[in-house]
Amino acid sequence: MSQLPIDLDAEAIFFDGHWYTRDDLAKKIKTMLDANDFTVARPGAALEQLNKTIAVVRTLAFRASPELADVLNAAATKSNKPVSGVIRDALMQAFGLPTSDFGSARLGAPAAQVTTAAVAQVKQHAHGEGDLPTQPQAVIPGPGALKNAGVEPTVVVEAALQNEAAVELTTPKKKEDEALERRWFNS
Repeated sequence: MSQLPIDLDAEAIFFDGHWYTRDDLAKKIKTMLDANDFTVARPGAALEQLNKTIAVVRTLAFRASPELADVLNAAATKSNKPVSGVIRDALMQAFGLPTSDFGSARLGAPAAQVTTAAVAQVKQHAHGEGDLPTQPQAVIPGPGALKNAGVEPTVVVEAALQNEAAVELTTPKKKEDEALERRWFNS
């Protein structure tokens, strides 16, 4: 069986036109066996692939300025992805690797991406010279790329959102995740 798309954040695999978690696949296999349908090799292989992938996934942490965190949160909102999916996509593109994050495909939304032209438009808008791009289009530049391009970190808020309260899009860490991260960084 070829490699199936895996959503690392949801811990789900795309199999037979649907996204399944480990529990969902296990229930599907059990239901098939209960119905005397013993053709469970493909769902079993999908479950095995998901388990193997999730078992070796590493959690990385980094610190970000409030401006970068706001940009990441905005990009995640636009692309219907978690912040970690946006970061993974940006890193994969920065290293010239094909993106392997299927979070937006799972939700049926296009991924938000930013081109150099879009960065230039944001820079012009910050200086009062142009309109903001309506849809970002390619790679999300990191803080080094923005610094090298001479872009000052600014936050642009739409007029309709001026009175809205900020919402943090991150999920709180579990204690076992923190312990795992500490072990990984200290090894």
